[in-house]
Amino acid sequence: MKKAVSLFIVFSLMLSVSACTVVSDAGGEPFESIITFDNLSLFCATNVSDAENFEEPIRGIMLEFHGISDQSLAGNPAVGRRCTAQNVLYVFPSNGPWNWMDKTAVRMTDRIIDILIEHFGLDKDIPVVSTGHSMGGAGAITYSVYSKHNVTAVAADSAVCDLFAYAEYNASAWRSIIRALGDYDMPFEDAIKTVSPIHLIDELKDIPYFLVHGGSDTDVPAEDHSDILNSLLLGKGFDVVYKRPETMTHVAMPGVIETLYFEFIFSNMNNG
Repeated sequence: MKKAVSLFIVFSLMLSVSACTVVSDAGGEPFESIITFDNLSLFCATNVSDAENFEEPIRGIMLEFHGISDQSLAGNPAVGRRCTAQNVLYVFPSNGPWNWMDKTAVRMTDRIIDILIEHFGLDKDIPVVSTGHSMGGAGAITYSVYSKHNVTAVAADSAVCDLFAYAEYNASAWRSIIRALGDYDMPFEDAIKTVSPIHLIDELKDIPYFLVHGGSDTDVPAEDHSDILNSLLLGKGFDVVYKRPETMTHVAMPGVIETLYFEFIFSNMNNG
């Protein structure tokens, strides 16, 4: 622990922060404007081809944010099929493996939703349920704070809820944290707090939360993460379901809990 704290101090001293500006392309447009419906598959996996043939109106959008080791653009086809069966748009943004839901990841994800709303002629306030596993679980929670869209619920599996605690037993995490946050226009410690769920507790929305975390998770121990977030959310009087199976390891939901997880997600779409 002392070594990790020392590393944090060293990294903080090494990082010089430059002034932040809104990044634009050569034409002066925001960088995310390069994402269009025609090239959407370069930036995310979706079930758009199925959604084109939905017989019922689209009920909502399920976002599934990936973990730190997942660089795939394929998403999770099985989850996509679940969404199709529910007349729900499935979106698996590929924000890069080391994003921790930084500003770029939020803006790219918002842009993807903008495009889908425009393409399908959806209401701008269509329900969006933010979900993810591990780093993606942290991202799902953080995205609900910063998104301009109507995030109606969060489902987070094995989520990293405290980035400082995570780095104490995984020193290589600093590489990813610096990559995501090192150029923020604020002290580095404050930048980390902008994406660390327990440090965002006063910013979190009063919406339903479904947390899953295994008691046998040695990669991201529940006692340092979801246990704490659950207590904080309950302390604010929020609607929280917390499942904590003792034999569950990292991102390995038992079938019964997985069923409840998806029931929660789809119940927070309109017409649900």
